[in-house]
Amino acid sequence: MKIKSGYAAMIMLCFYTSSANAAGFDLGERVIDPLFEEGGYIEFSSYVVNVDVTGEVAGLPTGDVGDDFLTGNFSYKNDITDALSFALILDQPFARDLTYKEGPFAGAEAHLSSLSASGYLRYRFDNGFSIHGGLRAQRIDGMIAEPTTTVTFDDDWGFGYSAGIAYEIPSIALRASLTYDSEIETSHDTRFNTASLPGLESTSLKTPQSVNLKVQTGVHENVLVFGALRWTDWDEVTLDPGDAGGADLFNFRDGITGSLGAAYLFNEKLAGFVVAEIERKSSKPATSALDVDDNGRSLTVGVEYTTEDNLRLTGSFTYVDLYDREGEVAGAPVRFEDNHAIAFGLKVGYSF
Repeated sequence: MKIKSGYAAMIMLCFYTSSANAAGFDLGERVIDPLFEEGGYIEFSSYVVNVDVTGEVAGLPTGDVGDDFLTGNFSYKNDITDALSFALILDQPFARDLTYKEGPFAGAEAHLSSLSASGYLRYRFDNGFSIHGGLRAQRIDGMIAEPTTTVTFDDDWGFGYSAGIAYEIPSIALRASLTYDSEIETSHDTRFNTASLPGLESTSLKTPQSVNLKVQTGVHENVLVFGALRWTDWDEVTLDPGDAGGADLFNFRDGITGSLGAAYLFNEKLAGFVVAEIERKSSKPATSALDVDDNGRSLTVGVEYTTEDNLRLTGSFTYVDLYDREGEVAGAPVRFEDNHAIAFGLKVGYSF
């Protein structure tokens, strides 16, 4: 079986990247797919995520605590030599946005945001194998507010690295890649209301290391199947304002996420794809007001159109079914159930 001429490059871009469904406050896998594009390539993507999360605290309704948000990434890739290429990628790997409007926690909110800038190199051998790696700079900041206290975490930059290996057979659109992303540690100047309290002036935070396996192959001249498996080391991540030795506000379990999908080329310009993704349930009880969801499962459908001048337009829709979450916070039983999120994505890519 051989992919039709001109189809392989287009169909490989249909490989799905999750941006709405991930363990912890992770927005999904780190973006490296542009590194595998042929020649020069530039890409911009944006996702609008609508989150609908309601529950009960001590039997009283919370209202919708999930705040909608916008995320996206930018990538630039080019070749240095026939074997060596590079990519520069900007993305937002982590976020958390919650606001309690009703019930005993009314007025409580949490907002964590991030920005990551990464530089990658890839070297291709003559036997189909390649190696890739790079350095990542990551900024995180945020705030957590209760009715009487607001904790502010000033932004701080941390640094990490990525390393991986891949194998490709372009004639059948086969690619398998394995990538490791290191943890990144940051230390944030911390204020309670507007003051820095003695002994509580800083908060340490570590975003988790992860391993991502992705495989795709053509099974027909115009059909691609693909899958991914990702492990994220959330057990080692805590958030304790002021490093005070208090309760962990995250209490996340290691994330294991799997996905399976297929893409179909209707013609040389138009392709469609569908992806199912599922995460392992946490099984840990909720212990803070930030624990409102327990990962989930999702279904994504999308289409991609390629113009005659190598402009690629991809649109997608994702529905996320969030697992139920329950536990005890400040002595009050909490339960969140029957919740979901939806995401609309738009990606624009250009090959040159």
